[in-house]
Amino acid sequence: MTDTELSAETIAAAHNISVRYLYKITANAEFTLAQWITNQRLLAARAELANPTSAYRSVAMIARTWGFTNPAHFSRRFRDAFGSTPREWRTLALGDRASDTNDL
Repeated sequence: MTDTELSAETIAAAHNISVRYLYKITANAEFTLAQWITNQRLLAARAELANPTSAYRSVAMIARTWGFTNPAHFSRRFRDAFGSTPREWRTLALGDRASDTNDL
């Protein structure tokens, strides 16, 4: 999930299947493969933002780790998915351990 180049092509190649077959086996899912990748990345970033051992890392750094190269885009997607900004989530999750100097 941390690879910014993760795509249907790279997933198919990693599993020795065709892209067409990958799309066929995911056709009945409630969301697209791209949506699933984004959701998994957001969930991982959310967990890391709440982890006290990552409190020293900036929101932008965590976003990059999970494949989001644009911090503003990450913040919008995070807010759309979870109802709060990454900074708000971190403050709620970590309380006094959250450092304002490391946020966007």
